[in-house]
Amino acid sequence: MTFLRTEGETSLQGLESHAVATFWEEDGGMRGWPGTFAWIALLGCFGVGCFGQASSPPPEMPEMPAPVPDTQKITLTQALAQAQQNSPLLAAAGHEVAGAKANLSGQRAPVNPILNLTAITNTPDVFDPTDPTKYGLVVTLETSGRQRWRTHQAHAQLLGTEADAATTQLSVRQSVANAYIDLQVANRTLETEREAYATAARLNDLTEKQFQLGQVSEASAIRTRIALTQEDQNLLKAVEEVNLARANLNVQMGRTPETPVDASDPLTYNPLTLQLEDLQRQAVQFRPELRSAEANRSALQAAVSLQRSQYYPDLVIGTNPLSARNGEVEIGVSWPLFDLGSIRGQVRKAQEDVKAQEATIDQTRQTIRLEVQAAYLAVMRAQRLIRSFQDGILPRSASLLERVEKSLTLGASSILDVIDAQQTYRATRNDYDAALGDYRRAVSQLERAIGAPMPLLR
Repeated sequence: MTFLRTEGETSLQGLESHAVATFWEEDGGMRGWPGTFAWIALLGCFGVGCFGQASSPPPEMPEMPAPVPDTQKITLTQALAQAQQNSPLLAAAGHEVAGAKANLSGQRAPVNPILNLTAITNTPDVFDPTDPTKYGLVVTLETSGRQRWRTHQAHAQLLGTEADAATTQLSVRQSVANAYIDLQVANRTLETEREAYATAARLNDLTEKQFQLGQVSEASAIRTRIALTQEDQNLLKAVEEVNLARANLNVQMGRTPETPVDASDPLTYNPLTLQLEDLQRQAVQFRPELRSAEANRSALQAAVSLQRSQYYPDLVIGTNPLSARNGEVEIGVSWPLFDLGSIRGQVRKAQEDVKAQEATIDQTRQTIRLEVQAAYLAVMRAQRLIRSFQDGILPRSASLLERVEKSLTLGASSILDVIDAQQTYRATRNDYDAALGDYRRAVSQLERAIGAPMPLLR
């Protein structure tokens, strides 16, 4: 849709010609004025500049956003792929996963053997590196089970870290999708404002000519100039929003804000048929936050067993070079003689941590259900709003504009009526485009809430 279609432009041009012709009879005489006196008065008004603000130069059209080559216009799918490659948040999440894997590898390993070196004795002799009694090797075998429980704990921590990385990926995807949608809406708004500015400029020129010929009042000419200035401000704001949306999309994709980019996907409406119960089940299945919370509980449960393992002995094997030559090895065990309360306190602390995490899991489930419901209601509300625009508000505002334009050529409407109709239609179009953006953002929110891609954003 355009603000002034071909018929409207023809109407305005016809009215402009009509405005000049009405002052002259077919024989060249002046019509509607008391002859020469009126003509002299009109010329005098031209000379003294009695038109005031109406005859001041119109504002210049703001500079448009820099054109973007077609090769640098991207689809939403391409934007998501760029973020997958360049996002610092995803890179940080990858490093955290790598660190958790390294920790698991380290916890699986047995306790390192210890080399004891005795350099000071109760004799005045200096240290003799060839003396085999100065060396001792001790190896601890964790028969208490500590190695196994450390491994279980580290494995659960790895699963939690991987789930956190999946959460980060969902958040980045939502941020990129929202930034892309913002750019789509900004582009549509800019298109609408450019049409509104062009229409306001034509109306301003026409009204100035009518005013100079005495067909309209100075108030009408000032009103059209005000409308043009307002459209100039609206256009400037739309340009700024496009530039900001481009920069934001670049940042969300992990690129510099100045990189040329634009959205190639059209801003369209594709309704979805959804069932809240199905969405709730999908969220329980796919949400990584729930997997992360459950992995943390497993890690805390392993911590309980790890603390209890202090009650059990570890096997200690030791020798030195002299004993080794003689085939002698010292074997012993190491465990607390009795617990004064430190081990018992650590076990109780670990058990309480497990109970606290279980409560956190319950709260996480409830929060997820709430987020799914809120996102579902947002999608339904946005779909109803779009239908109300498509079925009523938008076509009615377009019909109103068309009727006012036609009645203008017949003299039944004024320029001010056209201005009001144009502003109504412009505001309706902008609201409709904003509703489309809200709908797609609501779908993105729902995708984030269930933890799985939605068909509209794939």
